[in-house]
Amino acid sequence: MISSVSALILAAGKGTRMKSDLPKVLHTVLGKAMLQYVIDAARGSGCSDVSLVIGGDLAEFSKILEDNASLRVCRQNQRRGTGDAVASAVSLYSNAAKPYFSDGECLRGDPYNAEYILVCLGDTPALRPATLAAFISDSVERGADLAVLGMLVPDPTGYGRLKIGSDGNLQKIVEQKDANESELAINLCNSGVIFAKTEKLFEYLNDLTNNNVSGEYYLTDCFEIAINAGNQVSVYQTDAYEELLGVNTPEQLQSMEAMMALDEGRTSSCAE
Repeated sequence: MISSVSALILAAGKGTRMKSDLPKVLHTVLGKAMLQYVIDAARGSGCSDVSLVIGGDLAEFSKILEDNASLRVCRQNQRRGTGDAVASAVSLYSNAAKPYFSDGECLRGDPYNAEYILVCLGDTPALRPATLAAFISDSVERGADLAVLGMLVPDPTGYGRLKIGSDGNLQKIVEQKDANESELAINLCNSGVIFAKTEKLFEYLNDLTNNNVSGEYYLTDCFEIAINAGNQVSVYQTDAYEELLGVNTPEQLQSMEAMMALDEGRTSSCAE
């Protein structure tokens, strides 16, 4: 039995490429904010808690907060990457140790004792509850300390590749720019969705550094830390990669809306 899983949705991105002052995750698809789709998917997957990392003020998310009374919220003050975003949420978890670089703050809700954390991205509105539920179940069954949802992509260009060992566990995540010829041929890619034991995750975060060109703390670096520590790291694979596509531009938003409208039409036809 899983005692508690908290879905932590990362929604602090400004979305500059959307050419709008509205936070990216609040742009709508078929009349509903992208973020609301992800909240619904997390709830539908069986998560006992849903929390949110934002980068601005609560007022910007007033509609989301009104519609989701139990949603807990923290703020990522400096926007220093995905690792920093998760570290910013430490005040939301009573069983997590604060990473040395975390300067986030709790804006709404009380600390929660979650055995596990499911990290999702707020700009993936096509994500389905069943996919998340299967990922959670697989990760718990394997006894994973840290796990990643891997997507099999026909054209993996631009994605981080997941290199798997003969035991079926992850060896490393290789970014496109760092991949050699054989690694570039891998089409199992990082979706950005991870699952972890809460206490372990914040231990890994405390070992992160931002000694890189962008000066950011990368959540994916936690995998190398966990593997080097001899912890159990696993990968769950799905070929439903379209569910995990993110939206970063108006053109991608338009394509996402068309894809989801078509899917909604197919679903409606099957129900008749």
